[in-house]
Amino acid sequence: IPCDASAPMREERVAYDGPDTESEISCVTQYVKKALSMQAGAATTVDSDEFKAAMAAQAGESAVSSITPEMATQLAGMNMVETITLLPGGPHNGFEHWNLYGDDKSALKGLPRNARAEGLLLACGAPAASVHGDVYAGRVVDCEEAFERRDFLIADMDSNAPWVALAKEVNGRRAAGGAGAAEARVKAALGDAGANAQFGSVTAPGGAGLGSEATGGAVGAATWRDADDGELELRVRLPEGPLRERGAAKLLNVSLKRGGKELLVTAKGVEVPLVTAAPLYKAASTDEMTWFLDKETSELIIGLTATDGGNWGGNLVAGGGSVEAPEAAQ
Repeated sequence: IPCDASAPMREERVAYDGPDTESEISCVTQYVKKALSMQAGAATTVDSDEFKAAMAAQAGESAVSSITPEMATQLAGMNMVETITLLPGGPHNGFEHWNLYGDDKSALKGLPRNARAEGLLLACGAPAASVHGDVYAGRVVDCEEAFERRDFLIADMDSNAPWVALAKEVNGRRAAGGAGAAEARVKAALGDAGANAQFGSVTAPGGAGLGSEATGGAVGAATWRDADDGELELRVRLPEGPLRERGAAKLLNVSLKRGGKELLVTAKGVEVPLVTAAPLYKAASTDEMTWFLDKETSELIIGLTATDGGNWGGNLVAGGGSVEAPEAAQ
């Protein structure tokens, strides 16, 4: 989907070695990464101050103090593929995920906004986002029993398509804090272990941050509170299954997105998050974030430090934000 509205959309075929291969898993992101690195319109240099400000919001001031204009341009050129979910897969659609794939630094590179991609997000009821540069659309079946790449055709861009209607319904339930779509997402992420899991999903009312300074807060199996050192400590009790077994840490990835305002916990090989919290009450520093698994309690423990050094006041998300987390079987 080109960002130039006058340029036609096109279908491109991605080759891989065959079903059930590592090539099938990685082929789309590798193809997109190579294609987007060559897209026209990207700035040949970037504003060093702007780049450092964006990096500081994610990694902390100490990580960017020595960045020169030349280094800023070089770092901006090291593009990674960002996945934007249109329709999260689950039992409601045979675990079929519909996604957009773009350059995670497209805005910083000065690429124009992509009106068609933003329109598709709007039609799907997905969270509003500014999409810059060319993007690719794809779909994939991903669950414990199967991984299969499927075609995303130009015909699928029809805003009246059945999958778009389903996306609007599912994303609407998620935005409203409904448990139906959230439960589907965690079961997709956990496979067989999902049979032993329930899911908690709560939206913070305006002005509330899903917590209090004295007690912190909780959603499902996730609890959080202020630590003595100014961190916010988030604990997530993991469901029975692979995530409680030896080596489970290798299956998990904990990351901060959107300038440190969104927390994501994903499981290896799964394209939908296991835990989400956004927007965070404060921008959190990637450089100072810590996480580990407590084997005795089967908990994932995450430490978040605000980039401004301030106290969280027992809040995980800002007013109007939401938290989704599994509720592990006891």
